[in-house]
Amino acid sequence: MHDISAAQIIAEEVIKKIKGKDIKKIEISVVLGLLRYHNIENVKFYIEEILKKELGDLEIKIDIHIAKPKIECECGFKGSLEHVKDSQLFHYGIHDISCPACNSNKIKINGGNECLIKRIRAR
Repeated sequence: MHDISAAQIIAEEVIKKIKGKDIKKIEISVVLGLLRYHNIENVKFYIEEILKKELGDLEIKIDIHIAKPKIECECGFKGSLEHVKDSQLFHYGIHDISCPACNSNKIKINGGNECLIKRIRAR
C-alpha cells in the first residue's frame, strides 16, 4: 500500500498538468528519498497503470532517482549514507540511523525523505 499511495499522488499531479491536452508520450522524472523505503519498480508500475487508466494508451517513460540521506553529526561528520538499516518503525517516520564516523544517533537529517516530481514532459 505504501508504494501505491506514492504512485497515486505522483500520477494525480501528472494528470492535473496534462489533462485536456492531446498527447502520445509522457516523460516523468521523480526523486524519491531512500528514507521513504519505496520499491522503485512497484512505484513505476503503479504510476503507469494509473496513467493508462485515466489517460488511455500512452507511451510512458518514468525515471526515478533515489536521494540518499544526508546527515550532520555533532562529531563534525557531514555526508551521505549509502545504506539505511531496515526498521519496523520506518512507516512512522522513525529511522534507525547513526553516524558512520562515531556511531552516534545525535544527528540531523538533511535529505533522503524527498518525494518530488522534477519534470513532466508531455508530447
